Amino acid sequence: MVDTLVNVAAEGVHKKVGYVAANELALAWGFKKKLDTLEQTLKIICAKLRDIENEKGENHGVIVWSTLLKHLVGEADDMLDDLHYEILRHEVMTRDQTRMIAFKSLPSLKTFSTRREIGHRIENITNKFCEMIEQGNKLGLQNRHPRLVLDGVHQETYLYLDKLKIVGRQNDELHIIQLLTQARKEEKITIVPIVGMDGIGKTTLAKMVYHNPKIWRHFDVRVWLCVSVKVDVNTLLAKICESLPGDKCKSLTRVNLITNLRKKMGSNRYLVVLDDVHDEDRAHWDDFRTCMLDVNSLNGSCFLVTTQNLEIGTKVFSEDFHALQGLSDDDCWSIFKERVFIAEQSLLPELEEIGHDIVNKCRGLPLLVNIIGGMLRNFNDKEKWLTLKDNKAWDLEEEGHIVQNILKMSFDDLPNCVVKQCFTYCSVLEKDRVANKNELIHLWMALGLVRANENEKKEAEDVGNDIFHVLVSRSLFQDVTDQYSYFTYRIHELTYFRMHDLVHDLSVSLLKHESACLMHSTRDDIVYIPQVKYLAVYNELKKQREFTNKVSMVLKDYMATRTLHALFFEEARRFNWRIGVS
Repeated sequence: MVDTLVNVAAEGVHKKVGYVAANELALAWGFKKKLDTLEQTLKIICAKLRDIENEKGENHGVIVWSTLLKHLVGEADDMLDDLHYEILRHEVMTRDQTRMIAFKSLPSLKTFSTRREIGHRIENITNKFCEMIEQGNKLGLQNRHPRLVLDGVHQETYLYLDKLKIVGRQNDELHIIQLLTQARKEEKITIVPIVGMDGIGKTTLAKMVYHNPKIWRHFDVRVWLCVSVKVDVNTLLAKICESLPGDKCKSLTRVNLITNLRKKMGSNRYLVVLDDVHDEDRAHWDDFRTCMLDVNSLNGSCFLVTTQNLEIGTKVFSEDFHALQGLSDDDCWSIFKERVFIAEQSLLPELEEIGHDIVNKCRGLPLLVNIIGGMLRNFNDKEKWLTLKDNKAWDLEEEGHIVQNILKMSFDDLPNCVVKQCFTYCSVLEKDRVANKNELIHLWMALGLVRANENEKKEAEDVGNDIFHVLVSRSLFQDVTDQYSYFTYRIHELTYFRMHDLVHDLSVSLLKHESACLMHSTRDDIVYIPQVKYLAVYNELKKQREFTNKVSMVLKDYMATRTLHALFFEEARRFNWRIGVS
C-alpha cells in the first residue's frame, strides 16, 4: 500500500523551497537559480504523487517508487533546514552592531565551505528527483493538477465541541451516579466499570459523572487518571499525590507515597477515575486497590473505570458493570445537524435523506457522527455528500476498522498539506493529556510548518490559530476550554484541548516510526530513537534520573549522526547535560 503521507511531505517541501528561494540571501549566495530548478522539479513530483492518491490495488513498482521518494523528500527537507539555519545565523550576526565590520571585511572560510557544500547538495538532490521523475514516467504515472483548494483556512467556521450539547446519555449518567453514591457498605472500595467500544463515548460519560454536582457533594476527593498505557503502581500513586494540593512527595518509594497520600486525603471519601484501561493484569490492579485501602479504608470510596475490554470490566474489576450502548438514530441525527450547520441554517431537502443514510451508517458512535459532521460542515454540494455516503469504508463488518477508516478519510479531506502536516506533528503530544494551544502553535512555527501570510496580512500565530480551529471544527481536537492567566498585570487567554485516543493513534500511524513520545513508564522504547525525526520526552515524576540520563546519552550519540527535526522536553530544566550541535 502506498504511503499517503508522501504527497503531504512533498508538497510541504515544495512550499519550503519557494520560501527559502525568496530570501535575498539565497540570491546573494548564488542559490536562487538552483532552488528555482529544484522547485520546478518538485512541482512535477507532486503532480505524479497526485496520480497515485486514489491508486487501487497493490502496484509493487509504485510502492517501491513512493518509498524511495519519501526518503529523498526527507533528505531535501534536511538540506533546506540547514540552508535556513545558515540564513538565520547570518541575520543574527548582522544584527550584532559590534561585529558588523569584522563580519563584512573578514568572511568566514567555514561559511564559504558550508555554502559550497549546500550548493552541491541542492544539485545532487535535484538530479535524484529528476531520476525519480523518469522512473515515474516508466511506471505510467501522469501529472495531475492540484485540487482547487484555498491555500488559507479562513473558509472554515469555528465551533468548539465543548459548547455543543451532549445528548442521549442522561439516563446512563444518572445510573452511574446512583451506583457510586449508593455504594454497598460491606465493600470498602466500590468499583464501577463502564464498558463499550472505542468511539462510543465512555470518556465523555465519565466526565459528565465526574463533574456532576452530586458527585462533588458526595466525594471529598476526586482524581482523574488516564491509563491507556501500563504504568506501575508507584507511578499511579505518585500521579494521585501530585494532583492533590499540599507538599510534593520527595521520595517515590511506596511507603513514602502512601504516607504522603494519608496526609493529603485523611479520612475523606474519594473517587478515582481510571480512564481507558487496557491492562488485563488483575494482580496489578489488586495491588493498586490494596495500596489505596492502606491510604484510606473507610467505606464509601469508589473507582470509576472506562474500558473497551469486557474481560477487564468483569473479571479484573467487577461483575457489576455498566454496558454503554450506541446512541439512538434520533440522538445521532441531532448531533449531526448541530455539527453540520450553524445557527438557524436549515437542511436542504435534497440533502436530508442522504444525511439520514450517513448517520445510520455511524452505528450509534458519537465520535463518527462528529467526525462526519465536521467533514460536511457548511457544504451543500450533493456530490460530496453522496461520495461520502457511498464510500467503501462503511462496508467493513468490524466497527473498529470502520472508525479507523473514517478517521483516515477525515484526514485526507483536510484543506491542504500545511494543515495535514500540522496534524501529523501532533503525534508527539502525550496521549490522553490536555495540551496547550499556544504551545502547539509555537512548535508548528519552530518546525517551519506555519509562516506569516503576507497576502492576507496575517502573522504566523494567526495562521496557526486558523489551523487549530480547522482541526477543532473537524473534531480532530476536542474538549476545548479557555482559561485566563494573570501575568505581569495583563490578562492572557489560555486555550487547552485534547485529542481522542483514536485520533492520536491516527497521527502516530501516519508518521509511523518517525515520531515518538518517551515517558518514564516506557523506558524500553528508548532503543528506537535512531529511527525518529520528531521526539518528545515526558518525565512526569521528575525524579527518574536513570531515565533522563539514559535519554541524554542516546541523544548525544544520535545527534552526532542524524538530523532530528524536533526535540521537545516537557521538563527540560531537569535534564542536566549539554549537546553540541554544529
